[in-house]
Amino acid sequence: MSGHFSGHFCSADGFASESEEYKELKLKVFRVIAISLPQLLLLLDVGARFDLLFGFNRTDYGFTLLLFLFVLVPFVSLSWFLGEVIMAVRLARRQDKKMSFRMPGLALLILAEAVLFDLFLLSQARM
Repeated sequence: MSGHFSGHFCSADGFASESEEYKELKLKVFRVIAISLPQLLLLLDVGARFDLLFGFNRTDYGFTLLLFLFVLVPFVSLSWFLGEVIMAVRLARRQDKKMSFRMPGLALLILAEAVLFDLFLLSQARM
């Protein structure tokens, strides 16, 4: 009574549970998004400074995109950091080993980058 449907397996009691490969794929995609968003905000700022966006930064859509990324990037980075810490603690408890700081450290680095770049953008804002 077990079947495969878009990454979910039906167990014998009829409830669907995600396969481990599907969970890992979702986590890898989230990591790529969380790592690339601060760089996208940086590229948008550099492109606007050197007028490489052909005036997109002077439109309402450009400003809306900048504000959206300004708010979104730290929240995505923070949620990735918290998720990595939770997963590392759970894995360390399950295996009775020391906690690995590799992925939580990378997530903390990206979070610090996102917050510092947001502070830099705030310092460049003109009233």
